Amino acid sequence: MARTAHRELAGWWLEDRRYYRLEIAAAEQTSPDYRIAKDVQLAVDPLVEFAVGFLTTLAMATAFIGVLWTVGRALELDLFGSRAVLPGYLGFASVIYATVAGALAYVAGRPLVPAVACKNEAQAQLLAELTRLKENAESIALIRGDADELGSILQNYRRVVAAWIRQIQRNGAIATVQSANGALTPACARGA
Repeated sequence: MARTAHRELAGWWLEDRRYYRLEIAAAEQTSPDYRIAKDVQLAVDPLVEFAVGFLTTLAMATAFIGVLWTVGRALELDLFGSRAVLPGYLGFASVIYATVAGALAYVAGRPLVPAVACKNEAQAQLLAELTRLKENAESIALIRGDADELGSILQNYRRVVAAWIRQIQRNGAIATVQSANGALTPACARGA
């Protein structure tokens, strides 16, 4: 998917010699190649941050479970007249708790990915519409197409706003799960 996206991005930039026409038609415009590079950076940075965060969390979780395994020793239970011993029970409890909390976070966070993609697509569409308007400004002015262009731009703007609202709602769901997890952690620690 990433390979297709960057081909589309580069293809759009090179198609119909846009890179050349923009230099001539809009010399005072800020560098569009910088904006494209910035968009690519915005697409790649979250992936790098996720990979680093995942590896860091995995290392910390391994160390934490090791400490809990040692500190927790063994739990002895009498179940229906027989004695059961669970070694390192705090390690098991932390893994179970983390699995449940992670599953809830996954369920709450999964809709965020398409919401962010929708928001990015809406923003790109609005930017493309504004660029098209600028490229065709003379033609639009000659045919007095201002009202049609305004309608199109406002429609794209409304899409951006709606997409942002959906992303904010998804972030709110994740924040709710994180807050509940943060509130339950001390209670679970006392119960152990």
